[in-house]
Amino acid sequence: MRAPLAALLSLTACEATITERTFKPDDGPPPIVIGPGGEVVDPSQPPPPKVSACKPGERLPGPAPVRRMTRFEYDNTVRDLLGDTTRPAQAFSAEEEALGFGNNAAALVTSSALVDQQLAAAEGIAARLTSRLASLSWYSCPTGTAPRGCAERFVDAFGPRAYRRPLAAAERTELLALYDRGATIGGLDGTTTLTPLVAGLRSVIEGVLMSPDFLYRVEERGAETSRLSQHAIASRLSYTLWASQPDDALRAAADEGRLSTVEEVAAQAKRMLADAKARAVVGEFHQQWLDFDRIVN
Repeated sequence: MRAPLAALLSLTACEATITERTFKPDDGPPPIVIGPGGEVVDPSQPPPPKVSACKPGERLPGPAPVRRMTRFEYDNTVRDLLGDTTRPAQAFSAEEEALGFGNNAAALVTSSALVDQQLAAAEGIAARLTSRLASLSWYSCPTGTAPRGCAERFVDAFGPRAYRRPLAAAERTELLALYDRGATIGGLDGTTTLTPLVAGLRSVIEGVLMSPDFLYRVEERGAETSRLSQHAIASRLSYTLWASQPDDALRAAADEGRLSTVEEVAAQAKRMLADAKARAVVGEFHQQWLDFDRIVN
């Protein structure tokens, strides 16, 4: 695992020299040259000078497209976020492969069919979660607290975990407005009428699980536009090594601003690589790389 660890350390260090890739069949037309940003380069023109971001004081990060979670990542995330082990994303449409893998940002498109599947999953997850709120380690509502107060406690605990970063004040207001609307409209679970608290929380959960801030890995930049924010580094670490959201320890490191050093990123990476979740990610990588899922028994 030395190579992946070295790549992770580059989150806080300079980038390596950016080079081009050339694809040429054995016989056929001239080679297709792909530049460092994914653009097609005309091979008849003089090549541009190689760019290095390792000069003192210079930061030239590579492209970081907004990428939707894969089915594997979605199931892992709802498991670690909510304790839901039903693997709801297995009902989603399969990802298109690009260069042999299903997690390429360019291939992770969204269709109306996928949105319908995500909505059905969100509704199921919300129904299951609100039936066992007492089992959640990160949420509690003291006896005697008004339902609206319980909703505020839920949003304050659930929102930052689901979005993998602190909630903005406007986002908190929007989620509580979702609660108010759901609590007012109400709902049924079969033939049972939902309490205002449960109906409102279901609206919040469904809204969050359908939000781009949950479904997509949006990497925020810090004050310097070329540097990832602390929580973006935490998210990149967790989805690289675990294909899931940051745990409490990694989130605390981001909250405290400790992920700005190579040493802390390395310490977190070593801790995470020792977890069984990292072995599952290695297995998923080899399954796609070697096409294990195509083998017929």
